[in-house]
Amino acid sequence: MLRYMLYDCKADRVPLGKEIEYLRHFIDLNLLKDSRGLNVQVSLDESRPALSIAPMLLIPFVENAFKHSKIEDRARGWIRIELQTAAEHILFTVENSVPDTAHPKDQAGGIGLNNVRRQLELLYPDQHELAIEPEADTFRIRLKLLVEQVAG
Repeated sequence: MLRYMLYDCKADRVPLGKEIEYLRHFIDLNLLKDSRGLNVQVSLDESRPALSIAPMLLIPFVENAFKHSKIEDRARGWIRIELQTAAEHILFTVENSVPDTAHPKDQAGGIGLNNVRRQLELLYPDQHELAIEPEADTFRIRLKLLVEQVAG
């Protein structure tokens, strides 16, 4: 994970396959928190690994899900992560439970999604759709992103 962050992420774009690999490692690392298993469903379409994406673009959504879902509550905490690919776009959906009571994890909360929005506007102007859908018991993001094949 560190190698990816330090070396591969220096490029403006990386192969989607590398980004998926990082996401899987991050999810697996978080699943180690409870040996009994956590309610996390992951479906990542790896059929188009050569699609090009800005590095570390998807991870903030997954980090937020683990941070805010209270996933350690095995009875009510859950996360669903899905990545679908097509020839020229990806559709990334992350859903998580919303606990009955807020449980702040750190003092620097509330800037992650704003930073991602800004990054999307800069890197993918008129090439993305981000829907953030908070509900009483579910928080969902849907990102549709136009992408290209990695050259070479």
